[in-house]
Amino acid sequence: MPIDAYDHLRIFLVSCRFPDYETYVQRAELPYCATGGDGISTQRGEIFTYFGELRSKSDDEVTRMVIDARATLRLHEMHEFELENHIPGLSREYIATDFRYWSWFTSWTFEEAAALALGADPRHCDREKLHKLSGKVQFAAQFSETISLIERAQLDAVFDDRIAPLVFLDWAKDRFDLPEELVDAVRAARSNETRERSAGAGGSERSEEMHPKRRRSFFTLIEGIARTRYGHQPGNVRNSTASHMVRDCSAAGYSIDEKTVRSILSSAHESCEPRG
Repeated sequence: MPIDAYDHLRIFLVSCRFPDYETYVQRAELPYCATGGDGISTQRGEIFTYFGELRSKSDDEVTRMVIDARATLRLHEMHEFELENHIPGLSREYIATDFRYWSWFTSWTFEEAAALALGADPRHCDREKLHKLSGKVQFAAQFSETISLIERAQLDAVFDDRIAPLVFLDWAKDRFDLPEELVDAVRAARSNETRERSAGAGGSERSEEMHPKRRRSFFTLIEGIARTRYGHQPGNVRNSTASHMVRDCSAAGYSIDEKTVRSILSSAHESCEPRG
């Protein structure tokens, strides 16, 4: 039985399943031994059996199988090419990206943002190298396109020279299929920053409670000014120091009530003794 056009396609499918088939079977043998093995080799028998199965399929079925097989081969070859050239793969399982590490940055460069949006580690994405490969490698083309979109957004005043992570995510969420790990990491980092700022604010309020040594110095200053500037006499019930201090504060543009001043003067007297 001569080899026809579809037998060539069947042989191609055999080569996809058994890449080393010619170690066991000569190419020209296949059309004549399509009913099963001859007992010489299990591998040889499997090859003949598979060719026989392909012979039982219609030409249309064989054609569809060849189209699928060629697509798979192209994808495999592309992955091999990318790995050999240290280029991020077409799918994210080929890229190990520490999104948590990048989420703590207060800003990203355009290249970093583009790489992260595509699920890649920015440290492995050289813009110039990927640009040269954009016609050969899908990821390189995607990276170049993403950079172009970001640069156009900068021209529209969406971004500055560097991009705040949350600003970028808000802009990119409707434009790219962002990795969920990146979105979660950035949101978690910003949430932690907010909590730290809140805690810091609370700490500032607590810091208003002065250290004992500082508190004593403060009251010593008040007591000294009250005695020398206003003639303050703590034991004198007719002491007008508080009213005079309120008046002077008012003249300087500050408001404070006399009761508060009396309380401060009393605390100052209790906290320190005048030095002669």
